[in-house]
Formats: sequence, structure tokens, C-alpha cells
Amino acid sequence: MVAIEALVFAVFFTFLPIALFLRKQEIAMLMAPIFGCAAILFLAYAIALIWPPAHALLETFAPIYTVDGYIRYRTAQNGQSEYYVSALSADRRTLGEWPLKEWPHSIGKRDMWPVVVEFSRFGGIHKIDGRSTGVLPDKIAPFGIGIARDDDRL
Repeated sequence: MVAIEALVFAVFFTFLPIALFLRKQEIAMLMAPIFGCAAILFLAYAIALIWPPAHALLETFAPIYTVDGYIRYRTAQNGQSEYYVSALSADRRTLGEWPLKEWPHSIGKRDMWPVVVEFSRFGGIHKIDGRSTGVLPDKIAPFGIGIARDDDRL
């Protein structure tokens, strides 16, 4: 809602100097640059507010890939305690890589194995060999309506 308000103010400050010129006001030449700058600033503010949710919405239309390939876990190469998981193709090319908070203890010391992996570039790995990783819920209502209040499903 805040982004729409900023957009409304940008439109208002765009039409204000036009109205002053049409009414042949003496102050129009003095106020037009001020209103023009205000319109540009409000428009930039509206774009800055709209961009993150719009980008996230556009990412939901990205495809979900299912690949018969490999999963690889690795630590950061700079020696820090950062961990990564990668989806690899059958010829071991990296298709996507995502950061992890900690090393998964359930995999032991092995860092790569063949799997059928389902992933999206923005969301990460959804399923490994048909088992959910918890990135997406197993059951979701049509259009996701009511998902926030259905805590027992998550």
C-alpha cells in the first residue's frame, strides 16, 4: 500500500506544474522544477518499494527442474565455516548452488552421490529422490489461499 501512495504522489506532483501552466499562473516557472524533482523522487521511492515483491512474484513463474544427476555438498574454499549444496547434471556440470546454514549431519562424510533432484534457481532444492527437503509444503491449497493460517500442514 505504501508503494501505491508514493506512486499517487508522483502522479500528483507531475500534474501540478501542468495545471499551473494551463491556468497561466505567474509562479508556474518557479515551482515547476521543484514539483518535477518531487515527482521524480516519489517515483524512485515507489519503484524501490515495489521492486523486491515484484521480483519475488516474477521468480514464482520460473520453471522447476527435475534432473537425473548428482547432489554435492561442499565447504567454502576460503576456509570459513560456510557450506553449500549444488545440483549437478549427469556430466557433473553445476546447475545451481545454494548456501547452507550448517553441514547436514545425516549425510556423513560423503559429499556427492547420484540422485534425481528437483530444484528451482530461486527456491533451491525441493526434492531429492522424491523426498521433500521442506523448501515447499507437501500439500498446498489451490492458489496458496489460506496457507499462512494453516500451521498444522507446515
